[in-house]
Amino acid sequence: MPQLQVIGTLEKKGDDELRTHLRGVLTLLEGLLSTSMEAARWSSSAVTLSRAVAPADEGVMVVRKRSIDFVKRLYALAESKSQKLSVIRAMNAAARGDGWGAVDEDFAAMISANAQEVLAFFAGIAEDEEDLQIVQKIEHDSYRAASTPICCGGRGLLTE
Repeated sequence: MPQLQVIGTLEKKGDDELRTHLRGVLTLLEGLLSTSMEAARWSSSAVTLSRAVAPADEGVMVVRKRSIDFVKRLYALAESKSQKLSVIRAMNAAARGDGWGAVDEDFAAMISANAQEVLAFFAGIAEDEEDLQIVQKIEHDSYRAASTPICCGGRGLLTE
């Protein structure tokens, strides 16, 4: 699974290198935490675009868990308010599904578990953070993450 190679490479980087390339690292992590998969196929006469929900299989769950842990590491490395806000934005990707289409119970459970971990992380930041703008961002995003329903294959809504 190429995503495991990406997160493995990031995990080997030193703190200084991660700080230097924080924006690019966060872009990669947001991709790893995305719940959708997209593909494009080109020919001389047509373009085919495909999009699907990432399956909640063991590999995806491992990538998401390691990515969440890595974003936590990045927050500790963030030096400025804008860097902290960028890391918070990336962490929010783990707390929500893309919201299009029906998903199965395993997917809903994966997103729910990730959202609970993100909310616990945000609670810890909110307790210690002195910058009101960061706390407000966390409060706003936490409310959205906690109140976003996950559609579950026509069987109703899960809001765990």
